[in-house]
Amino acid sequence: MKKIVPILIFGLFLISSCSTATDSSEHISEENTKLVDKLKVKEKKIKELTQRVSEFEHEKDLFPLISNLSREFVYAHTTGDKKSIQPLLHENISLEKRNNGIYAIVDGEIEWLLFSEGRHERYVDWVLQGFGYDESEQTYIVHIREFYKDEAPPTFLNLTFKKINDKWKIINLSFDV
Repeated sequence: MKKIVPILIFGLFLISSCSTATDSSEHISEENTKLVDKLKVKEKKIKELTQRVSEFEHEKDLFPLISNLSREFVYAHTTGDKKSIQPLLHENISLEKRNNGIYAIVDGEIEWLLFSEGRHERYVDWVLQGFGYDESEQTYIVHIREFYKDEAPPTFLNLTFKKINDKWKIINLSFDV
């Protein structure tokens, strides 16, 4: 009987240890699951940020080219140089000369007055107001502010460029005041 008591005590100790170990392993497993979930969220965020960085780098790389094309367009449309405007435009934008002006017709529906005889003499300057690259559409959008004498507020010109057959073309344009 004296031998049974230490065996019982040892048995109870062993059983309680196993129970505690089971509770610990369940706790560790639960913590691991939470950590794995957090890791997945962080990996998704890293992927999104990497994509954004890629877009910004692409935008930065294209800036000199797109800003020069924008400058060419502004110069041509403010001087009425239809021959210089046409090569910058995609085929969905046509030009029409009438009433001492040049009109851009986008998709056969929307008309924008690009040049007017009287307005040409009042043109002063332009500034690039904003720009951005849209990765999903693969388009570059430029916002230009044009200044004219005795006109308030200035005119805002929006140009949308897209690479077509290895050349950047204006696929859409609009004016705002």
